[in-house]
Amino acid sequence: MGIIYHEVALNFGFFNAIYKGYPQKSIDMLNGALPKLNNEFTSFMPFVISYKASSLSLLSGETRKLGYLNEAFKLFNEAVDKYSSLSYAPEFMRGSASENLPRFMFKKRSYAKKDFDSIIKKYEADNSYASAKIMSFTYWAWAMKHRSKKYRNVSISYLDKAIALDPNYNAGRKRAEELKFKMNAIK
Repeated sequence: MGIIYHEVALNFGFFNAIYKGYPQKSIDMLNGALPKLNNEFTSFMPFVISYKASSLSLLSGETRKLGYLNEAFKLFNEAVDKYSSLSYAPEFMRGSASENLPRFMFKKRSYAKKDFDSIIKKYEADNSYASAKIMSFTYWAWAMKHRSKKYRNVSISYLDKAIALDPNYNAGRKRAEELKFKMNAIK
């Protein structure tokens, strides 16, 4: 339920007041799950911790309190240190949260490039590290952060990978096609 509250808050919370409070509901549910996970289901920890951190960042946006954002990134950093070798979730969630921050938060925004690059390296070393859907979004996100001429060839290559990994338009393909079109138009 904590993850569902997170997804609703992420996808609808900023557009509809009905979902106000969902980030806090997510945090409460995930906090309730943590003691059980520590003892029995440790393989879920990377996801629960990452979603809790992301919910804290959503709560920061909802309440306009930067303290929640600082708490979120502290938790993201702990999750990355502890679980990123086992799961894409901590880096993917931290990178996704950081890429959506305002430009003046450049230090936290810098995690996006670092995290997406790290996920790509781990995936290319072991394709079981992340799903095709996650990688489609990851390749697209990397290219979004590297649109300069210096990285153009790699970005186009990664956009092609994002497209190939999503034949049914269930992940990053549409965004990758749009970005590739824009990049090819600029040359």
